[in-house]
Amino acid sequence: MPEYTSRSASQLAADGPLLADEHAIDPHASAASRRGQSDDIRQALRDEPADGPTRQAAASAGDRDEGAPAEPQFLELGGGTHTVPPGGNLWRIAEEIYGDGSLYVLLRDANPDDVHDGGRLVYAGAVLDVPRIARPMLDGLAAFSDDPERQLDVVSGVSQEDYAAFIAGLTAEEADANAEMLQTLEMMRASGMTLDQLAEDQQRWMETRAAAEGLSIGGFIQQETAARGYGGATATWWPSLTPDEQRAWTARFEAAVAAVEAAAPDDIRAILDEATANGGGFAWEPQVCEELGAFAFNNGRHALGVGRAWVEAVETDPAVTFGNVAHELSGHQEYGDTVGWAIISRVLANLPADEQALARGGANHIFSAYGYMETEVFAELREQEHLHPDNPTDTPAQDVPRQLQRIADAFSPTVADAIVRGLWRRVESSPHMTDEARQLFVEQVRAVFGIAL
Repeated sequence: MPEYTSRSASQLAADGPLLADEHAIDPHASAASRRGQSDDIRQALRDEPADGPTRQAAASAGDRDEGAPAEPQFLELGGGTHTVPPGGNLWRIAEEIYGDGSLYVLLRDANPDDVHDGGRLVYAGAVLDVPRIARPMLDGLAAFSDDPERQLDVVSGVSQEDYAAFIAGLTAEEADANAEMLQTLEMMRASGMTLDQLAEDQQRWMETRAAAEGLSIGGFIQQETAARGYGGATATWWPSLTPDEQRAWTARFEAAVAAVEAAAPDDIRAILDEATANGGGFAWEPQVCEELGAFAFNNGRHALGVGRAWVEAVETDPAVTFGNVAHELSGHQEYGDTVGWAIISRVLANLPADEQALARGGANHIFSAYGYMETEVFAELREQEHLHPDNPTDTPAQDVPRQLQRIADAFSPTVADAIVRGLWRRVESSPHMTDEARQLFVEQVRAVFGIAL
């Protein structure tokens, strides 16, 4: 089985010359370039003198300027031996051990007596020597993204100290670009489970609660969605208007949009420009807003869906709605899909067809009861810097703890804990969050869950 350990750059350097079977791969290289690096490594394995190469992995901490970012962290992958399973080949074994099939050349060259036909053939039962390599931790963890169980093994093997140093050493750009993966890794480390395993835990918890109430799991989900979800309201105002009245309100909407665009500060202007570039912007959705009971909403197509209350607010003061723009078109848009919904979707997929139909049979949307809370917390925090006293929806101090409590109520303790810790990784790494917003989240998580982040 593959072995995983972690070391910092200075630890690698402090060890003196790298051992002949320890080599670093550039995480930013293309696949073709990595193959070239593999050739370099293969040659190094042959050519390094007994006292090792003179190069070092990185400068030690003492060589860097005070205040410089934390030093890079590395994963050590491989080492020991590996028995070839039936149907195994070097590419698959390299993927399993190193997260990169192109590194099969290391296995090939380290085992000349067990590899045949120019490296294309290896027999089941052969015991291969596995060279140890060092990969930058971000690259190494990302390499296992398509194999969650292996990724869990790898990230769980990193000490808390080393993982904290890894997170601290990420640039803002790296943290932002890898936000969803870092969220998943945080959940894995907190729970010791993959998303599939968390879904199994959630399903068992729901089945236990359903049985206690004399319900099937589908009936339980429908009941919880009716109690905790929303979206099933009937619109009455908009359909009651005459065509002339509807046209007049549409004209008021268009004037309101022009007023917001004219008054928008630079950061709100940038959000609107990006939405427009993606085919969105503002959308007149009075009936949907009434059905959702929403002041405004993200329609999933880079557009801010608005209704009557939004238009009336803009007519009072366009600045009232800047927080909604940041909330819907930046917060929700940046957060994307939620892991809570991914977990519930797995639960639903595991149910018989009749139970799935029962779970989905209510008037309210299941997503609103199980998937919405994370992205709403994130969006509430995102609008923190644009709070306006005349906007009735600008209440992060009340809404964040309310949504956190909904997470606690909707999920098993293990799953809820993992979701909140993963959500913190997203909040912490977002370049758009203020320190005040992050502090609000930390305080409310402590209040609702008793977790010190």
